[in-house]
Amino acid sequence: MRNTFLDCTRGLGIWLVVFGHVERGLSDAHLLPANYPFAQIDFTLYTFHMPLFFLLAGLYVWPALEKGRGSFIGSKFMSIVVPYFVWSIIQGGVQIAMAHSTNHSLALSDWPKLFYAPIGQFWFLYALMIWQLVAFACGRRGPALMVIAVLALAFSTAVPDSIFSTTMKMGVFFAAGAAIGPRLDRHIASIAHWKSFVICCVAFGLAVRAIWNVAPVYSWQALPAAIFGMGIIMIVCYWANRTPAKAPLALCGQRSMDIYVMHIMAAAGIRIVLTKAGVENAYALLLIGTAVGVVLPLGVSQALQRTRGVIRGAFRAPRTGAQS
Repeated sequence: MRNTFLDCTRGLGIWLVVFGHVERGLSDAHLLPANYPFAQIDFTLYTFHMPLFFLLAGLYVWPALEKGRGSFIGSKFMSIVVPYFVWSIIQGGVQIAMAHSTNHSLALSDWPKLFYAPIGQFWFLYALMIWQLVAFACGRRGPALMVIAVLALAFSTAVPDSIFSTTMKMGVFFAAGAAIGPRLDRHIASIAHWKSFVICCVAFGLAVRAIWNVAPVYSWQALPAAIFGMGIIMIVCYWANRTPAKAPLALCGQRSMDIYVMHIMAAAGIRIVLTKAGVENAYALLLIGTAVGVVLPLGVSQALQRTRGVIRGAFRAPRTGAQS
């Protein structure tokens, strides 16, 4: 039985990811008004929303390893490596074809660099696979994974800002998820009341304010902001899981990987279409871009699921009562 609380948490998390990327796209295209607090919103959002996904990814790493090392590698190859290369090439191809309309140009010569230089949002899959392999090497030894993650965070400041330094900084959240395990909802249940929520909100605001213009979003100084920010999201989703909001949030959570790999193309595409049609209101572009960035990939995901079901059904032998 699926844990709908975790699905809701992924669902809300992916909405925030899409919003953040739509906002950045509008900023890069110089479409946001001068009084829009882009830097403040962007900084606040990035203190916790990607750490949240690394924590969630770590929750099931030890149960996955218990199924066998071969099964673990096979499942991660299909769920992380294949989407990474397939969708990087698809999105890269779209960027090349529409180079005159996109914010970030790309060339065919960039594709061989995928082995060490992810494009766009695919850095997450690249970094996630590295930490899955670190967990694999630790062989279900939780303390070893945590020690490696803490050391990686400590030494990340000595590494030039790159995908590798970012990957090093994300390990503590992945390791924390592995330490907590799949029953995260039991821990959140004990703090899911208004007093804890208010405390998390106040502490989060103070933590963000303390590092504003002082430390980057991915740093040891930002850990309190990440912890309290994730706490806010989890408490909200614990409550949402007991309301009608559960169904749409959980669906987005179940399809969060599909949304993640497709949302840039969907959001950028609708922004280009709307701006060419004369839509200039930044807030309309932000709202529509975020909605399309979630809903369109969700629709494509559902269609792909149905197509795969039809194909499997077509190749399944018909069931009869006769024995050969």
